[in-house]
Amino acid sequence: MNKKFIVLVFVLILIVGVISVSLWNYQPSTDNVDSDVLENTSQSTSNNSTNTRNGLNDQFTNHNGVTDKNNVQFSLNGPKSVSQGTNIGLKIKITNNGDSPITNVESTWRGGNHDFGTINPGESKEFTTNSYVISNNNIMADFGSDSVLSNEPLFLGGFGLKYLINGVEYNSRSNSLEIPYT
Repeated sequence: MNKKFIVLVFVLILIVGVISVSLWNYQPSTDNVDSDVLENTSQSTSNNSTNTRNGLNDQFTNHNGVTDKNNVQFSLNGPKSVSQGTNIGLKIKITNNGDSPITNVESTWRGGNHDFGTINPGESKEFTTNSYVISNNNIMADFGSDSVLSNEPLFLGGFGLKYLINGVEYNSRSNSLEIPYT
């Protein structure tokens, strides 16, 4: 086989492995893990909300996210498309549609943690953060000029969520995102 092809395949496998490990670094305890999470990732193309935090102006996706057995809804949204070598905004939203306050609400993702505190019934809280999208130049600098990113969409594996209701801990994971490159 061609040496360049073998190196390219190795680099792609390495990149996918590194990204997978970093996106899934949060492993919630198995106590009270919500196995009844219902996926609800319908999108609306009429959403024109923008993120102007830190000068970003990204058109956000409109995923409803997931709703767990306690009627807590949590979603991850990002831009509708990305460019290599840029920062993008990611929006985490948690809505308590249940009957009890949720306390010690914390999201965990590859970029870190965010403490939402307490979310009362009927209340929503959002957090927006930035994430860097790796470029072919980054890959070539680290792995050589024969290495490039694939044209597959950028995949973000979602965020972990934990919270308490009356002292009992619940854990789950948000929706993931696939964002095409422009």
